Amino acid sequence: MQELLRLINHDVADAHEKIRNCRTLMESLHTQHWFQFVKQIYGNQRDIELYDLFLIARDRAYTIPELYDFVEGAGLKIVRLLYEGQGLGGNLYEPGAYLHDEQMLESIGRLTPRERHAVAELLNGRIDKHTLYAARATRPEPDSSMLDFIPSLPVTTTTVRADYRDAWQAAAAPGDFAVISVNGFNANVTVRKTPHMADFFRHLDGHRTLQEIYDGIIAANQGEALDYGMLSTEFEGLFSAMRKCDYLPMRHKSVPAYRTGEEIQQRMAG
Repeated sequence: MQELLRLINHDVADAHEKIRNCRTLMESLHTQHWFQFVKQIYGNQRDIELYDLFLIARDRAYTIPELYDFVEGAGLKIVRLLYEGQGLGGNLYEPGAYLHDEQMLESIGRLTPRERHAVAELLNGRIDKHTLYAARATRPEPDSSMLDFIPSLPVTTTTVRADYRDAWQAAAAPGDFAVISVNGFNANVTVRKTPHMADFFRHLDGHRTLQEIYDGIIAANQGEALDYGMLSTEFEGLFSAMRKCDYLPMRHKSVPAYRTGEEIQQRMAG
């Protein structure tokens, strides 16, 4: 669409006329044009939003290979790709989100991360924005064995306390699976319950370290021979499932807590 509008507006200087041409073009595309599948996302945009999306002369789109080249050309490494808009988080960039043939996935699994993420981008076909963490050197992602880290649910613009309460209730509800949802995200995480999953969510509050959470679970189950290693192994599947959708960010205890959505809004209002 950007390239199409560059051609149409090649001799147009007035911004309002460019926006008018953009809206006219969007309404003129035939019913089978590929843009019709995502038109509902952009049809109600304000003029300034349309201009930002389609009409900025210096703007350019990046495929995954181009994005890797751009980041690495600055002396950085991509630590993690993520995306909230389609409810898959970082899993959006994994071919396993779209393919289920084991032989094909095994073959794709031998590709480099750059190539694997490029495959997922092409399989999806609707990623309109890349979001990423970058650093000068890659590092291991936090997991259920890192006792000095604090797990939390994502910061949203709704009541964060309700998210923690709802996750606990989902883990404590009858059944073999827990369905964890987070306000403001577009997907649920479904995980098989483990013996102490409800205890985990009962202590999860965005302030306790994993060690404090595990200590609470051990204290509440004194009749069992539990230790940190056993609990870490038990929750490995939970961490993996929630991390794929960016539902369980982790920060070291030395890092200040994230501001909640309400705190950010109050600060802006003040």
